[in-house]
Amino acid sequence: MKPKGMTEEEVVDAIRYHQLFINVSLHMQWDANKTTTWFKTENPLLGNITPQQMYLRGRIDKLEQFVNGLIEEGSME
Repeated sequence: MKPKGMTEEEVVDAIRYHQLFINVSLHMQWDANKTTTWFKTENPLLGNITPQQMYLRGRIDKLEQFVNGLIEEGSME
């Protein structure tokens, strides 16, 4: 069952975004302030937009790739 007004693709993207948030939180040792700040801060590596804006613009694939790459490199913070 999907939320009203959302397509299946939007539901899947929302789940992926939440999973990214959890992964970033885990990487930042569950520091909610750090994690929230990271998602709401403009990032020059993302074209001077926030990770949250990227998701809202439908760029979840690129955001997921970016976050996973940072975590793998150990350069998230």
